[in-house]
Order: sequence, then structure tokens, then C-alpha cells
Amino acid sequence: MRLWRCEHSKQAADVVVEQKHVLFTGCLLDPGLRHLGDFALAPETQRRDAEYGLAASNAAETVDWQVWSPVGLDEDWTPSTVTFGQRADVPETLRMGWITPEQEYIESRQAENPTQAWVDEVVLPGMDAQEPISIDGPNGTTAWQLSTGFDDNEVPVSALVLEPSGDQSATTIVSGTASIPELLTYIEALETP
Repeated sequence: MRLWRCEHSKQAADVVVEQKHVLFTGCLLDPGLRHLGDFALAPETQRRDAEYGLAASNAAETVDWQVWSPVGLDEDWTPSTVTFGQRADVPETLRMGWITPEQEYIESRQAENPTQAWVDEVVLPGMDAQEPISIDGPNGTTAWQLSTGFDDNEVPVSALVLEPSGDQSATTIVSGTASIPELLTYIEALETP
């Protein structure tokens, strides 16, 4: 992994460059910035991990559905983003992003009564539905719908969707560029805070 300092931005921030994936962590880019040639190597830059536990606890106190966050992941899993809130066209959502041990990305999203647009942000149109997978997760063994495909850059992506059932009234989606085994490891670590 290489960290780069965004020198031509309105707000200095780090850019993580990993193989063919570029993850921007808070970099507000000028409209003219289009290629990595505008970045300068900054090895002394330290990236702060996202504080997902506090956001999950706050969400659990606010919503009527079961909030799930991972517990007990190895230290080589890095929390990268966390948000909790609502936009005008999107239901109140808890979103957490992680960098996996294989340096891929996983994102989990939870919301009650999500719109199709909310689902389509993660389960991209054109992804192929596969056979459901039974996974030991926070509500016991449940069937998650697997979809696979490619993003706009032709990078392979997968998404596992758990529809509301039993005590859980929220839809949960775990997706990303990570392998299916890493997605399963993440889901198996989910618990109620």
C-alpha cells in the first residue's frame, strides 16, 4: 500500500493507492485534477482509522432495527469509513467500509424500508444473481442473496443481501471487491453493539 498526499486539493488529505484501486479518504479535488501525476509521495503521512464502534452505538440508540457491526476481526482489517444518517431520497442508513487483509474493500449498509435506488447504489444494475448462500450471522443461519458482476471500471464486485426477517426489520447489504471468503468472514463477525 502506498499513501499519497493530495497536493492540488482544496483540503489536504490522503489518497490510498492499491493495485488498480484508488481510495480517496476525504480529498476534495479540484475539478482539473484527473490523474495520479498530480499527487506527491508522502511516506510520513498517517491515516486515521474510522471509529465505527461509536457510530454503530449511536445508530443502535436511534433506530428501531437491529444495528450490526463487526466484532473480533483480526488487526489486519482496517476500518476506513463510517457514516450514519439520512438524505432526502435515502432512508436512515448505517454504512461502514473496511480494507480487508487482502487489501480489498468491503462495505456494509443497513436501512429499514430502503428504496430501490438505495439498493442499486450497492447492488449495481447488471449484476448477476447467484444461488443464495446460508451464512451464520448475527441472527443465526440465514440465506443471503449473492450477486456478482463488475463496476464501471471492470473491477469484479460481489454483494450479499439479507432481506428483513424475524427480529431484523432492516435490509443489510455487504458488498465490495473482496473475495467471497472475506465477505463471509465479515458477515460472521457481525453482532449487535
